[in-house]
Amino acid sequence: MPLQIKIERKGKGEFVIVPQGQIDSMTYQDFDAKIDSVLGACNRALIINMGGVDYITSNGLGIIFKVKDLMEKKGGKFIMTGLQPQVQEVFKIIKALPSMSVFASLEEADAYLTEIQRQEIEKHKK
Repeated sequence: MPLQIKIERKGKGEFVIVPQGQIDSMTYQDFDAKIDSVLGACNRALIINMGGVDYITSNGLGIIFKVKDLMEKKGGKFIMTGLQPQVQEVFKIIKALPSMSVFASLEEADAYLTEIQRQEIEKHKK
């Protein structure tokens, strides 16, 4: 199945990437290019909704870790949602999940981001 990638702008500096298919040796470069196309404008949060990804190779993992590191260097949030069990197992095997923000759904991730922003507003009111 060819990889399809949708990009949604959530707010200023916030994007959601929604890949559908497999991120493998044939498709990882497209995945990387799509993410790179928003990284310049993305400084608050990048969410990758992985619900449509049923297979990932080390090439795809490398992109995810690269993007996670770049977002952290910018002071932004990197979040993944909707990992299918077989993909989640890959992350568990390489012991990556504890160091990453992973949510069951986009709604759960949005609630987290809303709370972070609320706390920031409250902090600056004082």
